[in-house]
Parts: sequence; structure tokens; C-alpha cells
Amino acid sequence: MASSEIWKELLDREAALGTEATVRMTFKPRTAPTEIADATPLPATVISGELATRIGSVAPTLRSNAPAASAGSAAIPPDYRVLAPLGEGGMGIVFRAMQPALGREIALKVAKQQEPHARASFVSEARVTGRLEHANIVPLHALGTLPDGAPCIALKLVQGTTWRKLIQERSGPGPQLKEHLRILQSVGNALAFAHQQGVLHRDLKPDNVMVAEFGQVFVMDWGLAARLPNGSAELAYLPEASALRGPAGTPAYMAPELARGDGAASDARTDVYLLGACLHEALTGRPRHAGATITEILSAADRSEPFAFPPEVPAELAALCNRACAREPSARFADALDFLKALETYLEHEQAELLAAKGARLLGDLEALLLREAPPEETEERARTVQRLYAQSHFAFQHAKELWPESNAARSGARKLTAAMLEHALHGEDLALARRLSEEEGAEPFRARIAELAERIAAREREMERLREAAARHDWKHVARPLGTVLIAGACCGAFGTLTSAALRSAGRAWSSPLILMSVWMLALLVTGGLALKLLRGRKISFSAVSEQLAGTWLAVGVACLGVELLNWRMGHPPFKLLPVTALFLGVGVASLAFQTHRVLLGVAAAFLGTSYWMTVWPEYGRELLGVTLCLALGALGLFLRRVKA
Repeated sequence: MASSEIWKELLDREAALGTEATVRMTFKPRTAPTEIADATPLPATVISGELATRIGSVAPTLRSNAPAASAGSAAIPPDYRVLAPLGEGGMGIVFRAMQPALGREIALKVAKQQEPHARASFVSEARVTGRLEHANIVPLHALGTLPDGAPCIALKLVQGTTWRKLIQERSGPGPQLKEHLRILQSVGNALAFAHQQGVLHRDLKPDNVMVAEFGQVFVMDWGLAARLPNGSAELAYLPEASALRGPAGTPAYMAPELARGDGAASDARTDVYLLGACLHEALTGRPRHAGATITEILSAADRSEPFAFPPEVPAELAALCNRACAREPSARFADALDFLKALETYLEHEQAELLAAKGARLLGDLEALLLREAPPEETEERARTVQRLYAQSHFAFQHAKELWPESNAARSGARKLTAAMLEHALHGEDLALARRLSEEEGAEPFRARIAELAERIAAREREMERLREAAARHDWKHVARPLGTVLIAGACCGAFGTLTSAALRSAGRAWSSPLILMSVWMLALLVTGGLALKLLRGRKISFSAVSEQLAGTWLAVGVACLGVELLNWRMGHPPFKLLPVTALFLGVGVASLAFQTHRVLLGVAAAFLGTSYWMTVWPEYGRELLGVTLCLALGALGLFLRRVKA
């Protein structure tokens, strides 16, 4: 909306107010401001008459603190150059003017009526506007007089539209509501500042709020302003709010005390009512009070009954509006700041509800995904998607609860999310995830099942550990290297026994007696046992089933060989007469061990069995053949085992 249209609307209201500017009531029909007949734009030809003389013959100075219309000869400075008329109302005319010194355009408003009371009201409103320096109140640059004493003011030139125009275009719940609430916050800030300065507006409505092109919000029309008890002595020119009598303001928005003319009940909560009335129109597109006649509208204002908003209006915002517009001031918000805090709380709650709704949508996607079985090739992608949806939904619900801890949507959504993920974790036996979720809200019904899963997994782990230990006990690779070392040592000792026996036999009958030869082999066995104890000290093979099998087999073979020698002695045969039988026992024992550990031992068994056969052919060389076989077989087996990797 152009500046001319804005000022035209504002001046329309002045025209309807008449000369009783400080104690008056706006009896205006509820039509669009642009439809009021006496507020036509000022033609350029008007400037050429008496007003042109008053505007053109300006003095070189300006008194910005002129208290009234009779304040001497103060005048608009000569560098204010009138460009074009913007509008005319009952009390003033507004021009677009240029201030070349600062290179800016301004709005120049000149008092139209000549009566002293009208001029005093004009100056009073100007002084209030000038005193209230706030980002949401139109800045007043200067206050002065024309040569004939008529007051005029220089204001910021605002280009935009009125809030009421925006409400007419876009009202009610929806995306536009956020814009109206932002405007309402700015208006509330302006009123809170005015109350702090001791000024009560008393005529706030969307018509008196201007929204500039870039979103700046300005509260206008302080013509009905009154002084609050905390107002300073500098506001003495304003009437005391509690002393005023008679209806004041615009009936469609009036607080009950304004409609009754009860000045004693007027305070900051009166403007809070007007804030609520503005919010009502933003929500519904219609003023708070309606009626066919002024009397009916005033009666509705006096009753101020709670309004039943349509279901699409957020319940919390509807309650806030009805509280602000309560009939009894004590039931309203304490002041504009209290109202703004409640509005800010609603906005936080609204943000929380939006986050909760987003979390619910993500939760729905997650639940749908969990119901679908993914093919094996999509398992990893599905797991990543589940994690992403959970993280996003969880963040939305948690942030919503931080903004509004009492949000039912956020709390119930968080519980449903926890339940869905716990079912997923329990179904997949993901104990780590289940435990991580067990402290979340809504996990209480699942804790017993989580404990059962933990016990089931622990039992399975114990069984797996038992099986691993059993497998390790039967894995010959774990004992191959240390046993290979022992066998190599045994081969060396066997070689020693064989060579020593052969040497003793060649030395003569005295040295080849059975006692000496047995002593040599016992010495070889003792040396082998000692080396084994030294080499295997600290080795973890004592619990190996393979080592037990090896030890048991060799013990059985050793006992059998000893039995053969005892039988040989009992039968009266010379020593080592039954060595082929001993070799046969050794072959059978090694073959049995091969089937328990590794087939490579079958070669050793074959060597012993072959030796048993050849010893029957050359019995005189039986001990040497057995010794050589023992050395070669055990040595080869030891080297093989040393190369095995566990």
C-alpha cells in the first residue's frame, strides 16, 4: 500500500473522532477505512490556497518541544520541501516532503483545525509519539508551528500497509498465522515500552498498526493516550487514565472498562485486552465485538464473553486470546510483557508440536520399514536406513520435549519410538541396542525381556566357550610344535642308545650283557624325559586332549613293550629276543594315534611295522634296526610337527 493510502486511512479515523481528542469514542461503521467518504486524497490544487501560504511562508527555525499551538513563532525549517499531498482528515493534512540536507523523504503532518483545544490535542499526541522512541513506534523527527501558530510535525515516511489490510487478505489458522503473531509480538513490545514509560494507548487495533515494505511494524495513533500512575511529571500534559470518564476507543475492540467509561479500572491490562482483540481478528478475520448498532457492540464489549473458536484454531492460542480478553482485568495477563511471555510460550509449544509431528512421520516410516523383510543383499542398507530414521525421529521428539516438557505428542511419540526399536532389537537379539534403549522413556515394559535376552545370550556364550575349549583340546595343531621338539629330542636319545648298544656289543660279551644294555636305554629315556620337562615347562598343553592321547598311547605302548621283555625273561630267552613284537606294538600304537590326530603318523606306523618284519629276517641286528627306525621316524615326525602352524 502506498504512503498516501496509509495516511489517508489514519486521517479518516481522525476525521471521525472530531475535536474531543483526549476523551472520545470512535463511533465508526465497520467498513474498510478506504470507503469513508470524507477522507479523499488531497488534490494538488488545494496547496495553492490558504494552506499554500501557510506551508510556503516558513520561518528559518523549528522548536521541536513546542508544548501547544500558541508556542511562539517556531516554524518548519526551510529545507523541508513539500513534494505532494498524501491525505487529509478531520484534524490534519499529511504531505510527502523532502529534507535535502539529509537526502530523505519524510511525512509532514499539519494540524487542520484552528480551535485551541484541537491544536493542543494535536501537540499532545505528537509529544507522546516523540517521547516513545521505540523500534515499533513511528519516529517523530520534529514538532513545530506554521506562521499562523498551527502545529505541524515531521514523521518517518512509512511505505507499506495496515495490519488490518493484511488480516483481510490472509486471516485464520494456517501459514499466515505465524506472520500475524510476529506482528503481534512487535505491537506487544511497543505497548510494553509505552507502559514502562507510563503511557496507556487505549485505542489499539489492526487499523492503528502499520507494516512497512520490509516487515517493520509501527504502532500509530496515540491520540487517546492516557497517563498511568507510574508516568513521570513530564507527562503532565496527558490526562490521568483513572480520572477519565466516558467510553473511549473503538467499540469493536473495546475493553469492558473502556466501554463503561470506568477510568478507575483502566491500567496496563486494558491494553492487554486490546492485544487480545487484535489476536482475535487475526484468528477469525472479524473484530472481537459485533452488533447491528453501536449500542449492541458496546453491550458485547461490556459482556466480553469467552469466544468459541473453530476447531482449526490451536486450543492453546484460543485460550490465550480468551484470557487476554477476560471481562475482569484481574483474570487477564498482568501486563503486555506477561502477555508476550505467554505468546512466546505458545510459539515454543507450536514449534514443539511441529517437531513432534515430524518425529511421528519418521516413526511411521520406520515402523513400515521394520515390517518388511529385506533380502540378504539389502540387509546392510536396511540397517543404515533404520538407524537414520531412528536418529532423526529421536532427535525430533527429544527437541520437542526440551521446548515443551509437557507435550503429550512428543512424549507419546518418544515412547512409541522406543517400543518399536526395542521390539526390533529383541527380535534381532541385539543386546547392545536393547540395553542402550532400556533407559529411554517407555522402556519399562521391556526390561524383563531384555534381562531374559541377556541371560539367554550369556548362556549361549558360555556354551560357545565350552565348545571352543573342547575344540582347542582336540586340535593337534595347538600342541604340534612343542611335541615336535620332544620327538626330536627323543630321536637324538634313541640314536644315542642305538649307537651305544652297538658299540658295547662289538666290545665283547662282558659289555653286551642285558643289564648294561638296559641301563643304556634307561639312561636315554631319562635324558629324553628330562629334556621334555625342560622344553615343555610353561607350555599350555597340559589340558590338550591331543597331548593326553599321545601320552596315553605311548604309555600303553611302553607298558606293552615292558611286558614283552618281562615275558621274554620269564621264558628264559636271551634279552631282546622278542624285539619284533615290541616293534609291532609300536607300529600299532602309532597307527592308532594317527587316526586320532593326523594321517602323517601312518608313515611312522608303517616304518615300525616294517622294522618288525625285517627283525624276524635278521634277528641279530634287531636292536640296531629298531633303534634306527626309532631315530628316523621320531626325528622326521618331530621336524614335521615343528613346521605346523597353530
